[in-house]
Amino acid sequence: MCWSSTLHRFIVITNDTIFTIDKNLMAIERCDLNQHANIYRNWRSGTCSNECIDDLCYKNGKLAIIIFHQPTNEIRLDLRSSTTLDLIWSIEIGRVVPRRTTGCSWLNNDE
Repeated sequence: MCWSSTLHRFIVITNDTIFTIDKNLMAIERCDLNQHANIYRNWRSGTCSNECIDDLCYKNGKLAIIIFHQPTNEIRLDLRSSTTLDLIWSIEIGRVVPRRTTGCSWLNNDE
């Protein structure tokens, strides 16, 4: 989900459909792009900057975030505080795995 100041609406992205939400009317409008473009696209994330959040996970006050930086094609995994968003650590993973093959999942026992 992201906010579009141009449309003055929230945009919600699923694998094959995009929805816009008017926050004042709480109206949801479906924008099925497959019918309009006549092609299949796998929509997974959106952004209003040069960094896409490909996956996000929360546990015990921490956020694990996989970020794709478009200008450099860098993929990294950040661990941040969920309350302050302060960076705890970060590691580049783009040279190890291709984009869209990564995901976040917490292990058992708070690992």
